[in-house]
Amino acid sequence: MNILFPVFALFILTFFILLRLAYLRFVAAKEGVISPGYFRLFQGGSEPEPLAVYSRNYINLHESPTLFYVICLLISMTGLTNILLVVLAWIYVALR
Repeated sequence: MNILFPVFALFILTFFILLRLAYLRFVAAKEGVISPGYFRLFQGGSEPEPLAVYSRNYINLHESPTLFYVICLLISMTGLTNILLVVLAWIYVALR
């Protein structure tokens, strides 16, 4: 019953989304769908829909999960871990 496992799972998910986004951006630039210069300032065009979806997902994985990380670390440090909190943490990760 360790609340840090969901934390690591969310971290791995975030890293996977980052790698997938980088790959999609590279392919889009290589195929000429979007200019590589667009990614310097994110101006001068529009992102194709699949890239926009992954970009928004990646940005969202840096906003509210920050509170999740802090809460899980506080629960772990204070020893207040119980099955309900671990299940709720896994549900949060699954919904991401």
